[in-house]
Amino acid sequence: MKKLYILLLAVSGLGYAQTPIITGIMDGDCTGGNPKVLEVYASGTVNFADYSMENQTNATAGTWGQTWNLAAAGTKTNEFVYFVQGDAAAVGPVFAAEFAAINSSNVFYSGTGTGVPQPLNVNGDDRVRIINASSLTVIDQFGVSDTDGTGSPWEYLDSWAKRNN
Repeated sequence: MKKLYILLLAVSGLGYAQTPIITGIMDGDCTGGNPKVLEVYASGTVNFADYSMENQTNATAGTWGQTWNLAAAGTKTNEFVYFVQGDAAAVGPVFAAEFAAINSSNVFYSGTGTGVPQPLNVNGDDRVRIINASSLTVIDQFGVSDTDGTGSPWEYLDSWAKRNN
């Protein structure tokens, strides 16, 4: 009986490992700081409809906002997904040319225009996080809340940051 109990604990623990993990962020050095990209790894089978992305810019320190529901990414299993700031028609061809090895079906654009969330409209010293859309629980975060990242080890101005394995 004891062995069965240990096995159940191990199996139940596997269910909690199915989450999106921020693995990289980019504030490009092209005009306007483009491209602006968040790389997320779907660890296990992840239904992105359950998650949203938010930002916290230096101008809005103390407040998280610009929520983008990630449902368009669908369900992914053990693969990388890329969320890109901007309209697919304008930014897409440039992104695809620069990052040709990335599967285009795993790239999602925020769009442009009034009322469209712009969570990746960040500079290299702002914060981004992924939350559970229903409970608002923080799943993963890049940067330190309420902290201007200028000069910090996690600053990525006109550059990129990649999570250590």
